[in-house]
Amino acid sequence: MRPNYVRFRSWSGNFSSFSDDHHQSLLHWACFEGHANIVDMLIQRGARMTCMNMGDDTPLHIAASKGHRDVVFLVSFLELLLRRGS
Repeated sequence: MRPNYVRFRSWSGNFSSFSDDHHQSLLHWACFEGHANIVDMLIQRGARMTCMNMGDDTPLHIAASKGHRDVVFLVSFLELLLRRGS
């Protein structure tokens, strides 16, 4: 995935509903590629961390399956904060 495309979609304000043919969101793709800074930006702008692709994988599942520990930590930490209402 090209970072410029992610920037364009996030500026357009419609990134949270965007998905590909396999229902992979931009957050799924950022987690797949291990782009922690893009993951953080997408989540801060309202991307849903609990969305699932056609294989019932969340972005956290994708990051873990690819071994992106920094992204797994980031998503887990932000999920915890949101659950606590922080």
